[in-house]
Amino acid sequence: MANAKTITLIIIPMLLISMGGYVYAHWTDSVFKKYKFHFLCVEAEIKSYKVLTEKKYNDDKITVYPTAEELEQMGGTSTLQISAIIPEPGWYIWVGLVIHNQGTPPVLVGTPTFEFSDPNGIAGWFSHNEYFYGPFTQGEFATADPYVWDGIKYYELPPNYPQATPPVGLEHCEKLILWIKLQLNPDYPGPMDFSLQIAINLIVTLDQSNSQYYP
Repeated sequence: MANAKTITLIIIPMLLISMGGYVYAHWTDSVFKKYKFHFLCVEAEIKSYKVLTEKKYNDDKITVYPTAEELEQMGGTSTLQISAIIPEPGWYIWVGLVIHNQGTPPVLVGTPTFEFSDPNGIAGWFSHNEYFYGPFTQGEFATADPYVWDGIKYYELPPNYPQATPPVGLEHCEKLILWIKLQLNPDYPGPMDFSLQIAINLIVTLDQSNSQYYP
């Protein structure tokens, strides 16, 4: 009888160990599942810019970051920062942007946002208007007739070219021209000759209507 009990005590743990392995294998086979994750990134940025004014407004009192050289080294930016000394009511500048979608997925370019570094509350006296042109598949915006980029003067703005309504869709490698007029209202009462910093922030989102990327 003692031998039977001893054998039973030995056999039961052995059975439990083998059954445990079977149960583990059974349940792990049923819960393992592979997933694939696809991440799409926005790669549309400002690749080039122009800042145009009337000469009487002293272009040498306007600085832009990044500079053209810095922008080329950076390969693009989503924010343009402009510092200016404002001389009189009605002062304005035109800012032109070349926006390039370097990514694979299509994107939508919307109206930019503006940030004023303005301790005196002067920002409320500013207005801004945006004009979208494109998309362009190559560099044809540079030779467009009438002018939309190359050769255009401040008094020819906004370009007399068919406008696009934002948000504007850009496929891979397509470009968009955006002209922005920033102006201090003519009825601004002063004081004048103040310094102001303006950040123009590009707004770009993925175009999720494209079934090729969003099944």
